[in-house]
Amino acid sequence: MAAGSAKNAAHAIAGAFKNLDTLDKAGKTRSPATTAARRRAVSRTPANAHQATKTYEDPAAIKAGMSSAELLTRFGEPSMKVSSSSAEQTLYYARKDGRGQIAVRIVDGQVISPEAGVR
Repeated sequence: MAAGSAKNAAHAIAGAFKNLDTLDKAGKTRSPATTAARRRAVSRTPANAHQATKTYEDPAAIKAGMSSAELLTRFGEPSMKVSSSSAEQTLYYARKDGRGQIAVRIVDGQVISPEAGVR
């Protein structure tokens, strides 16, 4: 019974492709301008494609006493931020070894405590 279903599905797919060929032959194809525009859109490369991707340090190296500016420069943007107040926030960085995250508590722009091993 499964073989019959597979055979029916194959015939249905073949019929769909045949219908597409019929539409193309009936003159219902895209205009040359539309086709050319699609080719240009596909061949474009992003403006920043030539720029090298910045590699950040392993968040395991985050230490208490670092400034938040140094933290962002060396380790990049965190994967998540949670603000407790205007002066206190916790930043979460994914560990490079893939074993969870590191939670970094910041008060008044300074790292107070990095907590390794947060999952």
